This record gives sequence, structure tokens and C-alpha cells, in this order.
Amino acid sequence: SGGGGVKVRKDFVTTALWLPHLAVGPTGVVRVPWTLPDNAGAFELRAYAASGAARLGGGATAEVLVRKRLTLAASAPRIVRVGDRFSCGATLTGSPELAAGSAVQLDLELAQPAAAVAVRGAARRGATLGPGEVVELTFDFEAVALGEAVAVLTVAAADGGAPLDALQLTVPVLGVMPSVTLATSRAVAAAAEPA
Repeated sequence: SGGGGVKVRKDFVTTALWLPHLAVGPTGVVRVPWTLPDNAGAFELRAYAASGAARLGGGATAEVLVRKRLTLAASAPRIVRVGDRFSCGATLTGSPELAAGSAVQLDLELAQPAAAVAVRGAARRGATLGPGEVVELTFDFEAVALGEAVAVLTVAAADGGAPLDALQLTVPVLGVMPSVTLATSRAVAAAAEPA
């Protein structure tokens, strides 16, 4: 659900590929097919070669840039607790190819409508941005039950165009923390300015 024809990005990883050993043939060339995860940003590629008993060799680095004309990045808390009111959403980043003054809308859809959170207010936000511009759009929520809040955010042109990007947010909803008692060997007094 969600996304309206665009792939909903939810496979976010730190290391996109790790191959500790590859055999290199007589040509000295190795081709490694790989699929980029859903992260947007820059991945650094590193390759090292070694040969012989002395393990002499060299290395090289390159960068792979992954972006869309308009990219979403999650802006969400790590956890919330039942009873919390909180905001989360996405940071929108325009690529250099995005037209100046692009009006967009960000739509929110809960993946499980009777879930652990309730949306407080509108499920659509709008913004105007251009090349290289960044804007954060958030929605207001209340954590109402134990579980997991799963939401899909989709950004499209405000005139109803095709979706430009979509991502899935997952926020665990934990129980209320018990009261904490603090004991000190010194008197503690409240002050206008914390020390």
C-alpha cells in the first residue's frame, strides 16, 4: 500500500556490499553485480588487491551517488512511549535537477490504521523548494497502544503528478516508564539557570 506506483523505500543499510575475498583471473578484471539498498546518498567503494606471499598490492576508491530528483529522508524518533505526543515525517532534499519553485505535497498513510499511534491533524503537508534546497515536513501523532507504528510517506508534485519518492517509517511504541526515584547525599534546589 502507499507509494502510488513508486517503490516504497524501506531497506536501509550501512554497508551495501561486503566481499572479503574474490578470485581474479588472468585478465586482472573482476565484475561484481550488486543491488543498491534504498538509502539515498553517497556510497564509497573500496577495492584492495594483494598477490604473492608478501601480499603486495594496491587499492582504489570510488563513489556511487544515489539520488532522485526529490529525495525523502526519515525524520522520526527512535522510540516513543504510550501517551507521548510527538512529530515525525521526512526531510525533503531537491537535487540539482529539480526545477526552482517546485510545489510538492507529502502524504502520510498508516500501514495499519488501527495501530499503535493516532494521527493528530492533517495527513498532508505541502512545501515549495528548488535545486539543493532542504525542508523538513512533519506530522503530529499520539502513541495510544503498545506495538509498532508503521507509516508510508509519499511525495509528489502538488498538481497531482506521479509520485517522486516514498519511504516507510517504523517507530516502536513502548510502555510507560515507571517513576524514577533519585537519591543524593547533597541538597538539590531548583534554579532558573541550570548549573
